Order: sequence, then C-alpha cells, then structure tokens
Amino acid sequence: MDWINALLRRYASGHWVIVADPDEFFVYPFCDTRPIRALTDWLDGQGIRAFPAMILDMYPKGRIDAQPYREGQNPLEIASYFDSGNYIISKNGRYGNLWIQGGPRARTLFADDPTQAPSRNKIPLVRWHKSYVYASSTHMLLPRALNQVYDEYGGEEAAGCLLHAKFLSTMTSKV
Repeated sequence: MDWINALLRRYASGHWVIVADPDEFFVYPFCDTRPIRALTDWLDGQGIRAFPAMILDMYPKGRIDAQPYREGQNPLEIASYFDSGNYIISKNGRYGNLWIQGGPRARTLFADDPTQAPSRNKIPLVRWHKSYVYASSTHMLLPRALNQVYDEYGGEEAAGCLLHAKFLSTMTSKV
C-alpha cells in the first residue's frame, strides 16, 4: 500500500479516485444508466468524501476449471454465481470502519472459524486529499472519519459493490 499511497498523495489530491484490483468490477446505484461522474457529482453535493463497496466473490456453477476463461472474455459470463448470505458485519473499534466477512471463502476455507475469513469490505472511491492514506489495503482509511460511510442506527447510506471475478479456470495456475 505504500506505493499506492505515495502515488495518490502526489497525483490524486483534489480528484475523485477509484482504487480497485483488475479482477474487481465497480457497481454503484444507477451504473447501468448514469456515468460515474454523475455519482461523484452527487457525492460532492452531499459532502461525502468516501464511497464504500462490499466485495462480492463471484464464481462459476460447478468446478472452477469446468468452463475455461479466454483472455478478453467478460469473466462475469462464467462467474455469475455468488453467496447471498452467510455474511458477518462488525465495526472495527480501532478505525471505525465496517468489517464484513463471509461468502464462498468463509464457507469453504474458514467453515470452522468464519471470523478468520478475509474481509469483504473496501472503500474504493475517494475524493482524495494529500493527507489521506489507506491503512490496510483499501479496507480502511486515515483519517478515521473517512471510514464512517454507514449509518449506525439502521438508516441507509449510499454504497456500491465490487464484483470480484477471481474464481476462474486461470486461478489454479496463478496460485
């Protein structure tokens, strides 16, 4: 994260930036009819500086290697399934961000202790300032106030989703 923070500090201050992995597809309200600029304009108008997203692991029906992925193919043509339940949400006491765990990794790799599963939350879209830093990947930010992207009292806040297309036939060779 040090190199990403350095690039953001140097080049991104004053701009909206999205930090996502190549296998993550950013989905936000009305993304099928409105450009991302409409979202960032709305966020500016609301005084919102950071926009969260849940990471949703996508996977194919059956075995991962049953449907070969071809370079350039839309990976969501193959990986169109996801776990709709089994998620745990807690508040990180140190940074104030939500910590989401669950999905196929928790179900298959951490069935005995799902609290050890990797996090499924990120804050990928931020109106950057040179004083900001990602504290742990893009899961949490400093200053801590940027992590308060949810309503603690049952209300609704704007949020997105990162469709994570990691579970493809190419995964075994990468691992």
